[in-house]
Amino acid sequence: MVNARILDEPIAGPLGRTAVFAFLVAGTLANFSAFPHTPAFDFLISLAPIGLLFLVPGATLRHAMISVPALLMAVWTALSISWTADLDRTTFLVRVELPYLIGFMICGALLSEVVAMRGLLWMSRIGVAISVLATIAIPSTRSQIQATGDLFEGWHAFFGHKNDFGPYLAFVFAIVLVVDLKPVTKYPTLLAIAILSVGSQSVTAMTTIFVILAVYAWLGVNKRADDRMLVAAVVASLALAIAGALGVRAGLPIFLEATGKDPTFSGRTDIWSAVVGAIREQPTLGYGRGGLFFQPANDRTVLLWRDIGFRPPHAHNGIIDLWSQLGLVGVTLYFWLFVSATRLLIASYRRGERFGSLGLLIVTSIAVASLSENMFVGPYLSILIFLQVIGLRLDRQAELSAIRESTTHDTTENGAPAGRGTDAADAGPMGTLVELRT
Repeated sequence: MVNARILDEPIAGPLGRTAVFAFLVAGTLANFSAFPHTPAFDFLISLAPIGLLFLVPGATLRHAMISVPALLMAVWTALSISWTADLDRTTFLVRVELPYLIGFMICGALLSEVVAMRGLLWMSRIGVAISVLATIAIPSTRSQIQATGDLFEGWHAFFGHKNDFGPYLAFVFAIVLVVDLKPVTKYPTLLAIAILSVGSQSVTAMTTIFVILAVYAWLGVNKRADDRMLVAAVVASLALAIAGALGVRAGLPIFLEATGKDPTFSGRTDIWSAVVGAIREQPTLGYGRGGLFFQPANDRTVLLWRDIGFRPPHAHNGIIDLWSQLGLVGVTLYFWLFVSATRLLIASYRRGERFGSLGLLIVTSIAVASLSENMFVGPYLSILIFLQVIGLRLDRQAELSAIRESTTHDTTENGAPAGRGTDAADAGPMGTLVELRT
């Protein structure tokens, strides 16, 4: 038997399946603030994965994977309460976000990737449906007040701002593109996402979706290619990237005029400059989760507002925002997690698993959107942890399969039946204990 039994249909029973599916669908949507709800809902829905621990057999739990970088990232985020510049906001964010981080770690360790993908697909379908209905029925979801105080005509559904809505649309676009195999639901959903992206007037959303499509096409070519075709694909991709960079440089003025942007990208360059100045004063620890941008009693926050000229909710860049909140330590832990997840997803993709393709498109959406939005904290951190932990388990299963295939068809030295492998192989390097991996 493979050492890490997965939470598939037979193991947890109807109650367990219902609870975890509710968390994957409703919990993920709540984590993204895709519909109006109270913090009490966040707390209650996050109890589902914890309850799952009481429904899963002990043998499964003893072989569960625990991601070291994911665990350290969650702990460091919680510890930022002790040095934050805005205790109330950091405490609130940690109370809301930490249960989700733990919940996604639990689900990633126990869920079949098939069940995980199914839950993410239904989350995407329901989230898009809610957004379409909200945009049609509620006029206030079709415009918003900018941080500068100006009215902006851009759809955002129940999300706080189009800058939150746009990256979410790109995220669910990747999920539907890979996971939905039914044309009757797949293409209408993708069309709805495309229309919502255009209506949101989010350049981030449209750019990220374009990159997702390009990566999706490249993954498809690579999967069918032999070594010669693969080399040609890599060379062609590099050539296109260089041509694209030169094209962006030459066409940037035209792009800015067409999208209604200014050379500061709606004030983003001013925000980056001011936040980098704040980081220099506290580079190692940062200012705590959400601690820099909202506290009028904090002198550093007031100085930041004065330097920028208005009050932004975050740094509008993944690395800069994460560094300002959790310091160099947080940045280091995050990139450990990100690199580990990407490596595991590439390995899954090379084994021909659809989960690998899905994960690579999701990390692409996070990386591209992070150029202009804070994609390294909050719900996207939970999703990255989810992908990484599932990737760890799939990688371990592949290792054990290789071990079993390498054994002879005769009885093993300890007399185990052929095909089972040794107890040591089943137990893993830590025996019956929970396995810590990076």
